[in-house]
Amino acid sequence: MNIIPNSSHDFLYADYPTNAVQISLISKSVMAFSAQIIARSHINGHTSHFEIKSTFSNWAAPAHLVGSPTYITIAEDITNDIVPNITITTGGEINLEMANYNSTEDYQCVCYVRYTETY
Repeated sequence: MNIIPNSSHDFLYADYPTNAVQISLISKSVMAFSAQIIARSHINGHTSHFEIKSTFSNWAAPAHLVGSPTYITIAEDITNDIVPNITITTGGEINLEMANYNSTEDYQCVCYVRYTETY
């Protein structure tokens, strides 16, 4: 479980707070990526559920998103209280991040990640 403090943002971690969820693209590869994230505020129990879908390419440097990621809000008690983001470094590291815009409550987040890669 990840804790995103109020009014802050942080990466999602596989074993909070040590290793960020980070997936590396193999050189000359293409990846289809999907993640589900559930978030709950620690005081009032406000809940959000998101899905992210994206395609990444590392065929020619630098590694990059193909098009734009698709962010799907499945359920949300408070609109834009917590927001997911996905990024890729030029070296091919994919990162999941959450931004908490609530000024008084921390959010607890868990995620499920799936991907398929060809090279």
